[in-house]
Amino acid sequence: RYYCSSLASNALVGGIPPVIGSLESLEVLNLKENQLDGDIPADIGNLAFLTNLTLSDNLFTKMPQELCQLSNLTRLFLDNNRLCGSIPAEFGKLYNLEYLYLDHNRLSGEIPGELGTLINLKCLYLSKNQLTGRIPAELGKLFNLKELLLHDNKLSGPIPSCLGRLTKLVFMSLNHNELTGEIPAELGRKTNWEYLHLNNNKLTGSIPVELIKSCNIPLYARSTSNSYLHPLIYTRNISENSLTKDETLPESWETENAFSK
Repeated sequence: RYYCSSLASNALVGGIPPVIGSLESLEVLNLKENQLDGDIPADIGNLAFLTNLTLSDNLFTKMPQELCQLSNLTRLFLDNNRLCGSIPAEFGKLYNLEYLYLDHNRLSGEIPGELGTLINLKCLYLSKNQLTGRIPAELGKLFNLKELLLHDNKLSGPIPSCLGRLTKLVFMSLNHNELTGEIPAELGRKTNWEYLHLNNNKLTGSIPVELIKSCNIPLYARSTSNSYLHPLIYTRNISENSLTKDETLPESWETENAFSK
């Protein structure tokens, strides 16, 4: 009987053989950092006791619907592959999932609102894909979420204000999308941000006073790039938008931040 199989970083090539589905007692399958390619075999869906599936840093192109049958899964790492297609709405049935990494792939379509049912989720990484549509308000139900990475996609529409009510959320990147509208004041009322990047979108309106006064960490708010001060050193970045300064802020703050006029 096999409970754990780790063949990470072994320069393996080719595909995963379908016989993998016969290892019915397997709880951990780690094949990261190889050169495996093709479709992730549907037979993995037979591994009813699997809690950790790590296939990161390979060349896989398709994930099967059968992954949604892995009801005991707590960790699903499929990042840094070449996965195409949409995110299955059926992922919302993986109720025990705590970590979902699908970043750095070629996924398209909208973020399914069904992900809002994953109430145990702590980290959701969907960045560096080709996702479109709005950020679903259902993500505001993920009260255990600590990290939300959606940057470098083609997401549009407003930032859901409900994200500001996720008390455990400390790390959020929505930068390099096509988001519009104003920055919700709810984001500024959170005092526990460790990292918040909203830069390089199409946001408009005033910067909420709450966002500036809530945290004693730097805020990068320039409307144009600055070759002398790299924005990545800032834990809060709202630059490269069309934002204006709130009239209640002191003039000294404006001289330190180049706003659009």
